[in-house]
Amino acid sequence: MIRTFPILFTVLFSLLCLSSTAVAEAPALSPEIRFLTHGTKSIVAANGDRPSVGMAMWLIEPNVLDATPQVQATAGIRLAHENTWVEFLGGGVFSPTLDDITHVFDVRASTMATPHLHIFGEVSAYSDVLYGFAQADIPIRHESDTLFMLGVEMEMAKAWKGSGGFIAAGPHVIMPWHEHVTTVLAYQIRETQPSSAYSVTDSVGRIYAIIDF
Repeated sequence: MIRTFPILFTVLFSLLCLSSTAVAEAPALSPEIRFLTHGTKSIVAANGDRPSVGMAMWLIEPNVLDATPQVQATAGIRLAHENTWVEFLGGGVFSPTLDDITHVFDVRASTMATPHLHIFGEVSAYSDVLYGFAQADIPIRHESDTLFMLGVEMEMAKAWKGSGGFIAAGPHVIMPWHEHVTTVLAYQIRETQPSSAYSVTDSVGRIYAIIDF
């Protein structure tokens, strides 16, 4: 019974995303499914106030519904202490439809600031774009178990040259199904600026599928 609400929410959210692509009169909604795999390995254990030192890697498929498949692969150093960690990563974006690799330098950080507040953020510098993402979440618990988390997220990107970019924000629900598997359902209002002359406002319905090991 405890899991009933998240399951129903997942089904309804998925149907909404699918129906929006089939009904021409529906408001502009871009459905997205994003896969993320995050792996970590501790090399030097934490000692007192000194953080542990280790390695981290990410494999990200930004949107499996996109006609242009691509994968972002990064790896680097991870520092962790109690409920906080930060990662310094480097890598690239690979696509079979593109000849060139887009290089990326990425900094990601997460902290459970208090037992009732989780914060995550990242800043990524690509060859042509600067990207940022931030989220804040409140865990909903039953005894010692986290049932799900309610929060908000914001992301933005700005081209190094020209006026291209976007900014988006909205609510999300985080559902930990297993120690290593998490689903996030998010809805964003997004404003895109293709040029300095005009901007376009639409919405994004996104499902994140995250594997953490």
